[in-house]
Amino acid sequence: MSETTLLATASNIVYDDLTFSASGNNNNNSSPQQEQQRAPDGSMMLTLNSQTSDVFSNPTFPSSRLSIPNTYIPSLASLPGTSTVVAATTSENEHENGVWTVDLTNARLVQRYPCPANGADPATNTITALKAGVDGRTFLTTSRDRAFRLWDVRAAPSSESSFLQITAPRPLLSFDIDGSFLATGTESNSSGASIIFWDTRNPRTPLYQHESTHSDDITTLRFKPTSAPSSNEHAILLSASTDGLICLSNAREQDEDEAGLHVGNWGKSVSRCDWMQDGSGVWSASDMETFATWDGELNPTYDFGDLRTPSIQDTWESNYIIDASWYSASSRLTASSSDFLGIWMGNNNGDFALFNPTSPHSMQVERVFRSNQTLGHSGIVRSVLYHKESRCIITGGEDSLIHIWPSSSNNSTTPTPTASAIINKRLASLDDEGDIMMGTPTPPTSPRRMDDGFLPPPTSTKGKKRKTDDGTLSGDKKRGKQGF
Repeated sequence: MSETTLLATASNIVYDDLTFSASGNNNNNSSPQQEQQRAPDGSMMLTLNSQTSDVFSNPTFPSSRLSIPNTYIPSLASLPGTSTVVAATTSENEHENGVWTVDLTNARLVQRYPCPANGADPATNTITALKAGVDGRTFLTTSRDRAFRLWDVRAAPSSESSFLQITAPRPLLSFDIDGSFLATGTESNSSGASIIFWDTRNPRTPLYQHESTHSDDITTLRFKPTSAPSSNEHAILLSASTDGLICLSNAREQDEDEAGLHVGNWGKSVSRCDWMQDGSGVWSASDMETFATWDGELNPTYDFGDLRTPSIQDTWESNYIIDASWYSASSRLTASSSDFLGIWMGNNNGDFALFNPTSPHSMQVERVFRSNQTLGHSGIVRSVLYHKESRCIITGGEDSLIHIWPSSSNNSTTPTPTASAIINKRLASLDDEGDIMMGTPTPPTSPRRMDDGFLPPPTSTKGKKRKTDDGTLSGDKKRGKQGF
């Protein structure tokens, strides 16, 4: 936009298409008034809130950094009850692909655990998923060399330091484990993609496979937090894929026709997906940087659209979603007394911020993390981890750096006057087939939208999914609940 033009001065200050409105003091018993607003063309508008005097004027800076040359750090995990963090590394050199352990007490790299190299394309031994074991001594990985590995940090740092390895028939992209019950998600091939179930006590052969839940790469597998599967218990598994489907299934049911519970069809490639705090709902992020939430039966609740859209001129602009997670009030990430869903957003300068979706049309900017002259990321941030024990934040980036940040800002946590930036935010419209088309404004007179800008509640897709005469799954299985 050209040189800013001041159109009004008072409690409201309008800069061309950007409005900041002072809302007075904000305390624990009150919040800034949020009003649904529309642009002149009738499209919806999103409110981006920020405690400007605290968040943007005094951002958080890193306290220390570690360098792992010539690598990306795509994922991080913390070993429970310890000061140890594990960081996955990827590189154009296959010998650099592996996991490093990091000691937060002294902010130092401890040991490297390499993935076995096969002398071929370095992408073949790239780690695709990382998770910490519950015992504080182990971590688990899947990789494109078709292997699931369970590593022991007490073992010597060599390619033999994994004391359990399971080899699948094709590259693995995702996994989750509960006790000895393991679910792994594969890359797709000409026959589709599979969820393969294993008993880690007998890893030679899989227990069974679900081969028609998804038709493309399976990017996420998560057991429901409240489930505690045993041989006779019902274990609910959340799965998501680049085919656009988000599914809930009974992982303990071998017959896939009987296993399906609910399906949500987002209509876009799902890059990340996870449960809300108590398993009552699900959040999802796409490869197109869009974000949505769903209820426990995968009925869509809110579609926030492209999260790169909300911005504050000359102050903050988001370029990509890093990750999201549910945080408790005790995390000290915010001054709030409530638990919240935190969305980590980054920009191409290496800065990142924590967003809190407070309503369908409002995002609260809780924290901003910026680089200074000596510390900070110089490029894209690939991973963010909140470490509960030390209450610090660890990040990994494409600049080969790991940074450690204090979770509590040095600034006062006393609530400060809030400003609202109103940014034009067009909701997704639907084509004639019911699929989502992003970026196309919906005419205000569209009969398919309610007065508040949301679509009418979709029909729930429940129960078992059956195969049709042609061998494919029934229509509600393949399409699922239509998104938003």
